[in-house]
Amino acid sequence: MIPKLGSEVTITVRNAMADFRHLYGSGVISEHVTFTGTVVANEKWLTNHLSITTGIKSFPVRSIDMARVVSINGVKSKSVKAAVSKTRTWIVAGSRGQNYIVTEENGRRSCTCVGFGFRHQCKHLNMV
Repeated sequence: MIPKLGSEVTITVRNAMADFRHLYGSGVISEHVTFTGTVVANEKWLTNHLSITTGIKSFPVRSIDMARVVSINGVKSKSVKAAVSKTRTWIVAGSRGQNYIVTEENGRRSCTCVGFGFRHQCKHLNMV
């Protein structure tokens, strides 16, 4: 359900950073974010988005991907499925005797080595 232009809405959205919560301290990133504003027309290149006003002079309009919408005015959306986190971890031996932890969550891998911290890629990801 897409609200009519000019209507006031409160939208709850699944946070884009929710899949990376394990990389931050507990409670730093919430799973959902709520926005309130007036529905305005989208730019023509934005498909499957909803644009609302923000009330902020330097950031007047927020465009929200409808695939991330959890609810509009309290009515649950069917487009977002509950995120089921599938996490696996391995301990991988480095070339100089160090051990690193490789984590795979929702198909994305990360490593505790310095190289992954700089390049977001390392040889340890392929060792599991």
